[in-house]
Amino acid sequence: MEKFFKAKAWTLLHDPPHKMWAILNLAKYGDERQPPGEDPEKLKELPQHEKEAVYLWHDVGLAQHFGPITTDKQIGHLVKEADRTSSTMDRWFFDQIRRAISERKVPTFKYMSLHNIFDPSLKIELPEGINTDKVRDFAQEIKKILDNLGKGDENYRLAYHLFYSLYELTWIQKGLPPSLAETRIPTHTVFDHLYATASVVNMLWPKGDEVGGYLVEIDIPQIQRVVNAARKAGDFWAGSWLVSMLTWLTAWPFVWKYGPDVMIKPPLRLNPAYLYTLSSKLSRQEAVYQPFRSAVESFFSFWGAESLEELMTVAFIPGTALLLLPPDAEKEVQNVENAFGEVQRVILDWALTGAVDCGGIKDELARESCVAFRDMFGDAESTEEMFLKVASRIRESLGRELFAGLISVRVTAVNLRQVYSCVKEFVVDGRLPKECEGEGVTEEGLRRAEKFVNALKQLQKKPKKEEDWRRTPRHLAFDVALEALAYRKRSGRRRKLVLGKSWFSYGSAISLRREYSRYVFYRRADSGFIYCSTCGAEPAIIHLPRHADDPHAYSSEAKEMLSKEFGLNDEEVEDLVKQMQPGEALGPLCLAKRALYYRFASWYAKRQGKFRLFDSTEDVAFAWYIERLYTKTDLTGKPGDDEL
Repeated sequence: MEKFFKAKAWTLLHDPPHKMWAILNLAKYGDERQPPGEDPEKLKELPQHEKEAVYLWHDVGLAQHFGPITTDKQIGHLVKEADRTSSTMDRWFFDQIRRAISERKVPTFKYMSLHNIFDPSLKIELPEGINTDKVRDFAQEIKKILDNLGKGDENYRLAYHLFYSLYELTWIQKGLPPSLAETRIPTHTVFDHLYATASVVNMLWPKGDEVGGYLVEIDIPQIQRVVNAARKAGDFWAGSWLVSMLTWLTAWPFVWKYGPDVMIKPPLRLNPAYLYTLSSKLSRQEAVYQPFRSAVESFFSFWGAESLEELMTVAFIPGTALLLLPPDAEKEVQNVENAFGEVQRVILDWALTGAVDCGGIKDELARESCVAFRDMFGDAESTEEMFLKVASRIRESLGRELFAGLISVRVTAVNLRQVYSCVKEFVVDGRLPKECEGEGVTEEGLRRAEKFVNALKQLQKKPKKEEDWRRTPRHLAFDVALEALAYRKRSGRRRKLVLGKSWFSYGSAISLRREYSRYVFYRRADSGFIYCSTCGAEPAIIHLPRHADDPHAYSSEAKEMLSKEFGLNDEEVEDLVKQMQPGEALGPLCLAKRALYYRFASWYAKRQGKFRLFDSTEDVAFAWYIERLYTKTDLTGKPGDDEL
């Protein structure tokens, strides 16, 4: 994997982060020099900004891990093609203008404003120059961390992960301004271009001339039904966080193995979920772990976050993720759905029991996800939370299978090599083979590509040679693959039951129902089942009726059950009332969600010394009164009777 990660690392630097000022001769990074191992003749031939990129390659410490860059023809060619493919529209558009005005060379254009791509009237002014001393400090800051890495296959991967995560973060932290990627289209920065180009390497690996790999979507359907099933603020939080963590941990093995650039949606630049997971992965390498964590926490402290753990209280990853994977991931793509099931088991087991058990997981993807979760959160320490005591007992007595498959996933994949082949035949030969529809490539999906190609042909002063058009399909493949993915998702869509899993089968309904209803109809006539009072969809697995004369207390039967089945004393029962209200009935998913909230809050309290993750509904309801209390009461001493 050394070559793979070397190519991606060079992709992130092939245009230096100060590209705009270097091209316009407004700043020069470093004196002319001969970095060790580099080809002097090739270095001389490079434009000034690419020469400075080579200097940075050495100054940030990447040469120490991957060696010189100008002597590697394969990687040079691959990165050049990835650069062209990722900036397809810019290049095509300006090539037409250049030809129209008979310009042989690409002209430089000085423009110093960055515009909002959705509303170009909004812009920020960029400085005329850049402080190159700060650029040196930026390079040294990254080098200090990379220098602490050893050598070996795993460290090639780590070196790339560290550089990817620290690159833009350190640039911002040093107070350096963003450079435009293209001064003639001032809507995106050079970092936007570089990170996009690194993603394109996945589909052009290993040679750069042909398209391959896989476009994969991980989608949790009907997310709102999972999130909206809530009675407490903690239930809402847990539903959102659970969906986010399921998506993230299912994608993580690909992110770790092939690099963070495989994640197209959401991108992982400056993403706290990625940074915390990577930080946890590094925890056994003390020399790298501490400086990396310090750099990341220092960056986010600007926004008021005290630690990475505090950032993990937010669900940063949506319920849908899009991955662009290299050809090597063929076998793993087929196991994503199974890995999702294992990830769900790991998270819910931790919520209910506090344990993270990765033993016995045979699937490589699921095992990596489990290990990542264990590194992040670990086995929970003992807690006094009464709800967790109840949830753990239910999980122990009713078994793991009850909580399996509560949330489903829809995985859609497109083979980019086949899509590329279909586009090539369509553009070059004007025909679409029948087998292409099976991959999701239809004539309807190719209409935009066809119109674009026809428009290009009409703009040409001189007709292109036939071989020139053979490059065009490569530039269209990703866009057509997105259309194909949407088509396959629509045509293969099937309704999956997210809530209300059926536990009973004909012939075994009576025995199973008795087992699952033991905490529902305690000392009462078994009337079949009752629905969960939170989601209204699942059959409940625990019900604590309220007292006939006191709506804020459990019935005598409920108290007896809590004492006999769960070992709670009267004081503990009173504590439980705050976490599960009298009259509530909970199904498996709603029980697991609430347990997840209290488990995470307990973990967070141990790490941060804080239990509250956010303002609860009670906090919001009493906010006006609390504010009045603070303004009317002298909190420095004892309030007097009048103040009260």
